[in-house]
Amino acid sequence: MKLSLLYFLFAGFSLKVQAYPEIIAWRATPIIAFENKTHAPLAKSYLLKSPFSVVTASEDELTLRFTDSSEVIIYPKSKLQIPEVAASLRALYELFLIDGEIRLKNSGPTTEGKPIQIQTVFFDLPQPKGVDAIIFLDMKVPSIEVRMIRGEWPLEFYAFEKKITLKAGEKVKFTGVLSPDGDAIKYDYLLANRKIPQGKLGAVEKFDFNQFIEKEKAIEKAISDRKKAGEQSKIDKIKKRKAYEASFLCHTPFGQKDQCAWWTEAKKCYRKRCNVGGEWGAVTERPTALEPKCAKEFTVSDCDY
Repeated sequence: MKLSLLYFLFAGFSLKVQAYPEIIAWRATPIIAFENKTHAPLAKSYLLKSPFSVVTASEDELTLRFTDSSEVIIYPKSKLQIPEVAASLRALYELFLIDGEIRLKNSGPTTEGKPIQIQTVFFDLPQPKGVDAIIFLDMKVPSIEVRMIRGEWPLEFYAFEKKITLKAGEKVKFTGVLSPDGDAIKYDYLLANRKIPQGKLGAVEKFDFNQFIEKEKAIEKAISDRKKAGEQSKIDKIKKRKAYEASFLCHTPFGQKDQCAWWTEAKKCYRKRCNVGGEWGAVTERPTALEPKCAKEFTVSDCDY
C-alpha cells in the first residue's frame, strides 16, 4: 500500500495473530470486502486470508479475533481497513481506522504476543497488554477519544511532549482543526519532517461504562423488536393467505360451488365445474372459438350453462 494511502486511512494497530484474522461474531449485516471487491461470508470462525476492509452501517457490528488474547469489535457507522494479512504467528498487523468506533480487547501477555499499535491521523497510540479500551474517531468534528474499560494506558501526545496515564473508568479526548477545504486536519510541521496536529487535548474525565452497555442493549433491543415485528408480519400474512384459501370450496384453482374453470392446453380449450363436494368435476373439452374465457392461465367465474 502506498504511503499516501496509509495517511488517508488515518488509524491502525499491529499485533500478533494466531493465524489469519477470524470472524467471531456479528450483528445485522456488516460488509467485509476484499481488494478484488468480493465480500467475505458472515460465517463463524471464517478466516480472512486476503487484505480486507470493513464497513458497518447504523445497526451493524463485527468482532474479529487476531490472537488467542486479542479481539477487535467494530461498532456501527465505522470504516477500517487491514491492507496485509499473513498466517505467521509473528505477523505484524496494521489496522487503519478511517472513521468510527472500535473496541480493543487484550486479555494479557502471550508467548508470541506483540503490543497493539494504534496509528491515527492525530497520534500513534501503542496499546499495552491487558487493556480493554474503546477508540472513537469522529472525522466530522474532527476528534479522537480513548475510553478505558480495563487496565492502564500510558498515552503520549504532541510528539511525546504531553504524557498521561489513562486508567479504567476514565476517558480523554483530543479535538483537532479541519483544513479550509474540510477534507483533512491541520498540522504544525516540525524539524526532521515531523508534524503534530493542531487542536486541544481535553482533561481526563470519568467514563461510565454502564451507560455504554445500556446504549448497546438499547440498540440490540431495537433490532430484536424489529426482527420480531418482521416475523409477526410474516405470520400474519400466512394466516391471511390461509384464511383466503379456506374461503374457497375448490382449490387449484380456487373456486366456489357451481363455478367453472376454463383454460387452454396444447391449443385446446377445457372446462371443469366445482361441485358441492369441493372437488373439480370431469374435464370437458370445449370449442376454442366458442369459449372466450379460455386462456393459458385458469379463468374462474360463474358457469354459463
